[in-house]
Amino acid sequence: MATISYVEYPIYSIATDGEIVATSGGGGGSDYGIEDQLETHRVNLETGQLLPVISTAEAGGVVDSLCFNKNVDLWCGCCQGQVVLIQKDKDHGLGVVARFGPPPVSSGKRPRLITARFSPSGEIVVAGGEDKVVRVWRIARTGASSERGNVPPAAKEGWEATLVCELRGHEGDIKDCCVSGDSSLVASCGADSKLCLWDWRTGALLHSIEKRNPRKAEEKLTFRCGRFLPTPPGVPANSGQRLIAVACGLRGPSYFVGWSIAFGGSAPSQLPAPTYDKKSEDSAPSEGSNKASQSLPPSASSVTVTQLCESMCDDSVPCCQAEISTDGQLIAVGFADGKCKVYNRGLSLVAQSSKHDLPVTGLCFLNNNKTLVSTSADYSVVTLDLTRRSRGICGRCCCCRKRACFCGFLIFLFLLLVGGFAVHHIASLGYLHFISQHDAAQMGLYRQTMEDLVIQQRLHDLEIEQKEERRRSGGEARLGRERSAPPRQTDRKAHKQDQARRGGAYRHKTSATVKDEL
Repeated sequence: MATISYVEYPIYSIATDGEIVATSGGGGGSDYGIEDQLETHRVNLETGQLLPVISTAEAGGVVDSLCFNKNVDLWCGCCQGQVVLIQKDKDHGLGVVARFGPPPVSSGKRPRLITARFSPSGEIVVAGGEDKVVRVWRIARTGASSERGNVPPAAKEGWEATLVCELRGHEGDIKDCCVSGDSSLVASCGADSKLCLWDWRTGALLHSIEKRNPRKAEEKLTFRCGRFLPTPPGVPANSGQRLIAVACGLRGPSYFVGWSIAFGGSAPSQLPAPTYDKKSEDSAPSEGSNKASQSLPPSASSVTVTQLCESMCDDSVPCCQAEISTDGQLIAVGFADGKCKVYNRGLSLVAQSSKHDLPVTGLCFLNNNKTLVSTSADYSVVTLDLTRRSRGICGRCCCCRKRACFCGFLIFLFLLLVGGFAVHHIASLGYLHFISQHDAAQMGLYRQTMEDLVIQQRLHDLEIEQKEERRRSGGEARLGRERSAPPRQTDRKAHKQDQARRGGAYRHKTSATVKDEL
């Protein structure tokens, strides 16, 4: 079930620490009618409604790509061409405690940063943007022990960042970046349709991945988001790290692509980290450190990348956001039409919502990964209850789907068998129907033939009757003519003889009468 709430500004990013939800957005400041906001909320899990807590405009603009790391208890994001570190205060809400970023260009303006993320340990921050460079900073507390138990409440000057390296190789804007679970690798997605794997300790580009659109061979897919996944249960830890990314064509469709990444030599995590001189937040690595990183043996940076899965997540709409649950078992994807989908590690659809009217701008999981919160520039916040998701689905990694594939094969055979029986039954019914129609047609022709024969017989009898009647009428007419016609010569002789006989008799009769009278 999905519940929608509204705020008073368009939202461009969202993150959570497990208790509160932080949103950032606005319309360019009070001069443009909508002030930029960094706001905290609580979610009513019963109703799904968003309850505002504290709002602040201290960031000085919209904070993009918000994320939270529990190990350092900090939030980070991008604002005004810089990475901002943010800490929560019970009384004042969220406050900025550090800013750092790339140096300004010749015009005095900083290039826009698009994405910034913590490493799982929280020691490293990676960021990238429109200058096509991925930068890695190491953050640390100032004037205090790194142990959290000995750290006083943070102040704005309580954190510093040191630039570790700059990763160059992309030819387009950096859309997203992330750090592996052991903090040894950095993955970056660029507008140049490349997904790059880096060893941030040496600055080496280990591997570059490009994919063609299966529907348009001439078009390359653009990788929008990439995330490292924890090794699934039952899989050896040395089998390689799992990376999953979402990619799309210019107007869709969207795909999941998953890889296994194994080192060919010593893992970078086992290499000694290069030493850097302490610099200001805008400084670059020294030449000596770059030379040292270049002198490392090639085998240390060689990796084997094996594609393990490729699956379509939407057949017509580009993807724009992705997020992984804290336990690594759920993958949420946001799309340009405002739709959100949640998949398990077997890439089976768990839940979805279509409440937003504009593209999804942020995703985060709440309530022990039982609730998904999504945001959009249409002022809306949608909470999606995941407790009703499908049960009994294998939750193993998409990279280890042998059991799921076998089950799918058995289901396919079963459906094929059922389909065969259904086709046979339909064919039998169709044949019987055809035979019935054929018999009916034959019976209809027989009846028609019998009717034609009866009609012909009746016509024949009628014709005979008419001939007989004409014959009778002709005989009567001939007899009448014979009676009215004068007798022939032979008849005259007979007539005279008849009259003579009659006359003799008359004479005899007369003589007798006279004798009697006498």
